[in-house]
Amino acid sequence: MEISEIALPCSAMSPTPEHTPSGIAPTLPSQPSDDGLAVDLVDWFVGHARDLPWRRLPLGSPRDPYRVLVSELMLQQTQVLRVVERFIAFIARFPTVEALAGADEREVLSLWAGLGYYRRARLLLEAARVVVDRFGGRFPEDVDGLASLPGVGRYTAGAIASLAFGESVAAVDANVARVVLRLEGEQLAVADASARSLTWDRAQQLVDVAAQLKIKPALLNEALIELGAVVCRKPGPRCAECPIAAHCKARAQGTQESIPLA
Repeated sequence: MEISEIALPCSAMSPTPEHTPSGIAPTLPSQPSDDGLAVDLVDWFVGHARDLPWRRLPLGSPRDPYRVLVSELMLQQTQVLRVVERFIAFIARFPTVEALAGADEREVLSLWAGLGYYRRARLLLEAARVVVDRFGGRFPEDVDGLASLPGVGRYTAGAIASLAFGESVAAVDANVARVVLRLEGEQLAVADASARSLTWDRAQQLVDVAAQLKIKPALLNEALIELGAVVCRKPGPRCAECPIAAHCKARAQGTQESIPLA
């Protein structure tokens, strides 16, 4: 897919009201190269995104929030290759949130076998029942409503809101936090309160820049997640393959192997 297929404009184009960010003001000063960073990152993602069963083509198209929820809970602390097979089987058996809400817990756990951390499966079942019983089978579309679901934290809420509903909100997992800390050259541990504040603020700022450029927030968020998963890894970042290496302070300082601290 060429990047023109997702209608990326030139960086000089002014934002229009329908693409105005969602009101979350960035707390960091704007970086002069953010337009280029966002375009370079999304351009790379469109050309290099892995073929995963929970992704919908064309990239950036609205996804089923149920499938986003299932995939995100499965991916927590589990390797992607292991999740692929389980996700396909799970969705084949429970294709909708209503189907899962009416399921027997023992069958859900049997389909979860091999993924470990079975509490996630129980939370997924509970969340499906809340969506059906409290929300009439329709997922909340805002972060606060999504975060009220069992097992859904700030990252998962942001992922569903942006990937399924096009909300201009950040979604910061460990991969994104690592990318941002290296971009900013910050010697911090991912779990530090100061790192959480910085990474969420900076990621939101990039989402807002993308919105001003008419780049879908889903593309920006997924691009950051993908970059952290396959290129900006810990250990062994593949800096020579990184589409935003020119923007990275850690690479300029030679500190990319030591960031984050933990």
